[in-house]
Amino acid sequence: MTIPPRRRVLLLQGPVGGFFAHLRTALSGHGFEVRRLVFNGGDIFYSLGGRYEVARFRDGDYQAYFERLLGEWRPDFVVLFGDERPIHRVAKAAAAARGIRVWCFEEGYIRPDHVTFEPDGNNANSTLPATFDSARAGTPPAPAPHLTGQTFAMGLRACFYFIAHRSTRHLFPGYEHHRERSLRAEFRYWFRAYFRRRFALREDERLVERILAGEHSPFFVVALQVHDDLQLRRHGRGWTSGTFLEAVLDSFHRAAPADARLLIKAHPFDIGHNHHRKTLRRLIELDGLTSRVVYLQSGPLLPIVRQARGVVTINSTAGLASLRNAIPTIAFGKALYHIEGLSRPPAGIEDLDRFWRDPPAVDREVADRFVEHTLRTALIPGSFYLKKTWPGIADAVAARLRAADADRTDPTEVVVPDAGRAD
Repeated sequence: MTIPPRRRVLLLQGPVGGFFAHLRTALSGHGFEVRRLVFNGGDIFYSLGGRYEVARFRDGDYQAYFERLLGEWRPDFVVLFGDERPIHRVAKAAAAARGIRVWCFEEGYIRPDHVTFEPDGNNANSTLPATFDSARAGTPPAPAPHLTGQTFAMGLRACFYFIAHRSTRHLFPGYEHHRERSLRAEFRYWFRAYFRRRFALREDERLVERILAGEHSPFFVVALQVHDDLQLRRHGRGWTSGTFLEAVLDSFHRAAPADARLLIKAHPFDIGHNHHRKTLRRLIELDGLTSRVVYLQSGPLLPIVRQARGVVTINSTAGLASLRNAIPTIAFGKALYHIEGLSRPPAGIEDLDRFWRDPPAVDREVADRFVEHTLRTALIPGSFYLKKTWPGIADAVAARLRAADADRTDPTEVVVPDAGRAD
């Protein structure tokens, strides 16, 4: 009897922390032949004690490196986190030229209890819109376990990763990180974020209490994003947080009903890096909107969104959360939820003028089916930053790769029993 060869998996850069080190071991245990590349000191720090290979580039020539590696070893799958990272864009192109399937991790489209794992790309590169059939009713997946403690765990891991990366940067001269921030500046930003949250905490809590009690005036939510997030930089159609805020406030002043209010929700990981409160104060004074615009630095987004008339963003996945709750949403960048019945890409700022007055209704049936499709085909219950969920995620990854290898009609639709088990 001929024994089929083991399928080969090449792991590239993962999320901060030890998840990819665990995934390498777990996939090996599932019968895959696995090689894991690391690219900087942060990657190595979280790989100590395991098997890995250091990728070395001549003059930052990623293309030559990946063409040689993929041509010589010929993996069946390339697995990575963040498909728009400079190094991963080159790897994806080299893999595509050889017919090698690329599978991409990302933070969960529906948070905080899921991670994203899908073929070919994430966010605006996702295959979700192309594979979605609004006429098809799928089987709802089992509820994911409720996870807590992720923010602190991620922040701690990111801190150690960044220190290890920046302090050993000279040892990896050909490597380009997707977020180049100085160590000194980064510590200053995070300390500043802590104090800004503390100073605004009581005021934010009172505002959230009023909203949840139904005592706040009818309002729209503007969901901001991390200023240097690749989702924004690659798929934001040229918008930045600053230009976006200015355009939104100008439109709101010009076209919104007199009884409408605007709530600007800061991204929790961008509070120390950008002084949106100061910028907003200047803009709302210019437009005479002092009594109609509020800025929220902390507090849960989803309960607030559920009370809103509509949500405005560039391309944040917060838009998917709002559409899931049938809240009208307009996104000015390329977004995976630009689907008929959910949200249409605006032709220009005049569409936002109309949005304030007459936000288009969300087709609840289409929204429910798209969320089910997303949960079933692109998400896995768990967290990159909570070890107790890693075995379940790894089992689901192995199942999806096996299904893709078997060339099923819809290889992503694989049900893994207890994939998100938290025990």
